[in-house]
Amino acid sequence: MRWLSPDFERLWHNQSVLLREGGARKFHHPVDGPVDFDQTTLTFTTWPQYQLVTVRPR
Repeated sequence: MRWLSPDFERLWHNQSVLLREGGARKFHHPVDGPVDFDQTTLTFTTWPQYQLVTVRPR
């Protein structure tokens, strides 16, 4: 994301973003059944009410 978003790069460089553990997530898809993901959550130190949550297939 750092190379795709100048704002994200600036905040990351200024250490205004904290990495927070997310961990494994499991969902039940109505057609595919159980699917597993890894979740990562980023929280802004200056705006803690905002978070960026990403899930990546395992």
